[in-house]
Amino acid sequence: MDFFAFLNHTVNFFAPALFLAAAMLVAGRLLLRRKRPAAFPGWLQFTVNALVTGAGLVASLLVFGNDGKMFGYAFAAGCCAISQWVVSGDWKR
Repeated sequence: MDFFAFLNHTVNFFAPALFLAAAMLVAGRLLLRRKRPAAFPGWLQFTVNALVTGAGLVASLLVFGNDGKMFGYAFAAGCCAISQWVVSGDWKR
């Protein structure tokens, strides 16, 4: 596998993590009407959510041995939801 194929596989592996992190940030701002501002700025929430979701995808890859299992995506979505709950500061309310 050459470098560009490896890069393509890596980007496509982490694409759901980036999309889910962005969607979680936007949904959290649209659906939750907060009286106080969030605990962290939006760019930090996105970064933490993307890293945690990517780690969930890597963990599911290590457990199952291949990519694309629905349980792995559900696990990554759960990790992202818990991460958003923590970094937005909603656990304190």
